[in-house]
Amino acid sequence: MWLINTRTLKLEEFFDAAVPDYAILSHTWGSDEVSFQEFKSLDITSGDPADLIIKDRAGYPKIIKACGKALEYRLRYVWVDTCCIEKTSSAELSESINSMFKWYENAQICFAYLSDVPATQDATDPAFVNSRWFTRGWTLQELLAPRELLFFASDWTLIASREDTAASVSNITGIDRTYLESSISEQNTRLRLLTEASIAERMSWAARRTTTRVEDIAYCLLGIFGVNMPLMYGEGQKAFFRLQEQILQTCFDSTLLAWNPTDEHGRPLAFDELEPSSSWASAMKMVMGMGHPWSAPEQPHSNALPMGLLAPSPGCFLLCNDIVECEIVLDWTPTSRGLEIELPVSDNTWPYAIIPCRLRNDPWSLLALPLDVHEGGAYSRSPLSAMRVSHHTWHQWPMRRILLKTRIRPNYDTEPVPSWYVWINSLPPEMEILERYSDSKHYAADTLVPVVSERETQTISSSRFGIAGMKLETKASNERFSLVVKVTKTSAYTDLGSWIWPRRWPWRSNSDLYHLEYCIAKHVSPDKLISSWKRTGSLRFTRWSLELKDSCLQFEVTKRKLLDIPVFEINVRQSPKGYISQLQYCMGRCLWLLQLIINHVLAISMTLGFQGRLEERWAL
Repeated sequence: MWLINTRTLKLEEFFDAAVPDYAILSHTWGSDEVSFQEFKSLDITSGDPADLIIKDRAGYPKIIKACGKALEYRLRYVWVDTCCIEKTSSAELSESINSMFKWYENAQICFAYLSDVPATQDATDPAFVNSRWFTRGWTLQELLAPRELLFFASDWTLIASREDTAASVSNITGIDRTYLESSISEQNTRLRLLTEASIAERMSWAARRTTTRVEDIAYCLLGIFGVNMPLMYGEGQKAFFRLQEQILQTCFDSTLLAWNPTDEHGRPLAFDELEPSSSWASAMKMVMGMGHPWSAPEQPHSNALPMGLLAPSPGCFLLCNDIVECEIVLDWTPTSRGLEIELPVSDNTWPYAIIPCRLRNDPWSLLALPLDVHEGGAYSRSPLSAMRVSHHTWHQWPMRRILLKTRIRPNYDTEPVPSWYVWINSLPPEMEILERYSDSKHYAADTLVPVVSERETQTISSSRFGIAGMKLETKASNERFSLVVKVTKTSAYTDLGSWIWPRRWPWRSNSDLYHLEYCIAKHVSPDKLISSWKRTGSLRFTRWSLELKDSCLQFEVTKRKLLDIPVFEINVRQSPKGYISQLQYCMGRCLWLLQLIINHVLAISMTLGFQGRLEERWAL
């Protein structure tokens, strides 16, 4: 550690326990600072032109004034970051930045020089409130780490101490007064005091701050989180990801995941408010088919690219100053692919995972993160806002061990993973598949059609479906038409006939095909389009089959698995008209309705039972 001797104005180097008592300077850098090499070569008694140039620099008077203030407090040494760090040495620069919080904490006193605050100003004046010093990234740890900090105006007159200005500084920075005015005993440290704030709260302190270099917004926070990592200037935004990964490896605080994405103006999205409800209201919703205990309230899904588990910048934590962690033990493991953790996950098309953290003033709700699915069942953060859910849901949603990807690699992890495939195995001889399409992508006639709807590869939600389309042609009449197959959860029951719903539209124009493909890409049932397109030609559509002149096409489905991904093999056969297909369809629908009723009854009983037991436990 290099220190300036306040009497000789020479740099001296000290190691570990040999470091003497010293003062330390906190300031904002200008464009004309004095470097380590320049100050070390400076002869203050010389009239050499090179020395005079250094003395004429705007940063030189700050060093001299800081030395003078240190002498007033009977301190022989002072540390100034502009001239006490050998920045041409990457090893020394890395050591200095990783040690900086400790250096500020170990200083006897810190002088915070506000160059843009005129004399005779107090902590409530606009000049103090709007000082550039409160907007820079590096000055955050310089505000929090020292045991004693004094603010000085541009002429080096004393404004006040940190403790005396705690109320004003708290309003300016969003930092609770506890961390500004608390005294530290010999057994305690400033860092230990800061750990009483959650990770999200500490991140929120840096949300409005900026640095000249992108990487420094991460490096300036190393000390506040008590972590160390090598510096790699040129890595850009990756530095902030590395910081969060280092925090995860040190200790897991679920509030690190409680950030929200930002909008086009750089403002973070607000947390979605939880609508108040009761057990009976939840039960009625289930009876009406509007929800069940293991689902989250539906939100419009975003078409934006998925995000990693970790925030891209501190700005995403702007609204997290009141986020606190719940005291609960979680089973988690950091891996090279991401974070393996066991959390309650909703059974939705686009699921949510509850993390054990809440707002400080609301102990009855938890935060749920929106998720996207990736290859191998891994999850990432969806670009939607987090949602507040009732604490009851922690026990209602199924507990699952999932892999949360910390980062999303461009053009690699953004491809959706098929939840199942649709395979047309056979067609009548007089029909031919010209093309297949799913999610606005075209496939050859002899390929599996991937369907992406569910977020879990092993199950199909009862409230969701997948659809795939085919462009067919009858050889006899050369009539072309599009056929859409909608696969639902009941498709697995093949014994009672066709459990797929075929839909047919005349393929007359590109606009018709565009609308159809749009529905397929958005996983929206295109039933409403039937009324707008007239059924023409020799084919006529019914709910259970496609009817020709003297026969009908029946669809039989068999559920198989290909590398653990469900494959629905569909065989289309031609048979004479009759009532057997109608009977099969009716029997299948009756079974589906019976299953739906049973599910609703079980869901209602689970909801009432869960909430009743939890309310009794909470009351105790």
